[in-house]
Amino acid sequence: MADEDPDIGAPEGATCAEHRDRIALFKCPRCGRNACLACFHAPVARCTTCMRRDPTEASPPLPFEAGDGTALGRFFRTFGTAFYPWRSAPAFARPGIKPALVFFLLSSLPMILLSGIIPLTRTLWFADFKVYVEGNPSTQTIALDVARAIAVQLGLSAVELLSLLLPFASLVAAYAPLRKEAATRLVLYRFWLGPFAALLGQLAAWSLPIPADGMPFTPEQGVPPIILASAVAQAALRVFQLLGLIATSRLACGLSVPMSMLVVGVPLVLQLLVVPLSGYAADKLLPPPQETPSFLQTTARH
Repeated sequence: MADEDPDIGAPEGATCAEHRDRIALFKCPRCGRNACLACFHAPVARCTTCMRRDPTEASPPLPFEAGDGTALGRFFRTFGTAFYPWRSAPAFARPGIKPALVFFLLSSLPMILLSGIIPLTRTLWFADFKVYVEGNPSTQTIALDVARAIAVQLGLSAVELLSLLLPFASLVAAYAPLRKEAATRLVLYRFWLGPFAALLGQLAAWSLPIPADGMPFTPEQGVPPIILASAVAQAALRVFQLLGLIATSRLACGLSVPMSMLVVGVPLVLQLLVVPLSGYAADKLLPPPQETPSFLQTTARH
């Protein structure tokens, strides 16, 4: 780590090699150049010049691409790298889209398929970690309903993925052509954070009982603690996804701070515009949900 390196501090009175009007705070252990706060990346102990020259020297490969340990162990350790985005970002500068695509199919795709079942099915209700059937549908009707929910969620996730990947990868390719694969690798390796956040919220909602009026909770009762906890966890996962984008554009692609804000900001704004519209379109394709489950209405009559 950078704070453990005895040679990381710049000599007293030294100035930054890139900005002569700024006092140097660090000395790059690789090239020996003095660097100011903006020109040194403490998590990987490298100056900006070294990062642009060869980012991969500052970070080992992602566990999924490494040769040590078991395949299952490498797979699960790769999830953990999402939670230290600045240290792992240089690894995305390594070549090869295929490993990232394989990881996406093994991690994000199953989560995407599962995340559509609870909110988008119309023949099933989920509460108390139990599954209730709405009305008297046949087994075939339920199966078709679940398949439709999965297909709709797959379409929604495809829109979210493309609205993030296409502009981010295009901008990185324009401003850092030698690192153009890094953007695609990052998005594929980190996309699971979105559907996983959705699953956490749905599992929290599934844990709640359905009261007689069919509402999970009322304003007078307040928001259940498990819902608040899941909302915090979902927000944190989205923040790590954002940090991964910024860190990769800076450390793997060598972009400046303003340029990294641009290449990250454009896809985020596009997502804010496109994703809600796709959700609205999906609502129009699906039948409206029942406000109160039929089994609760039957119970109330008796």
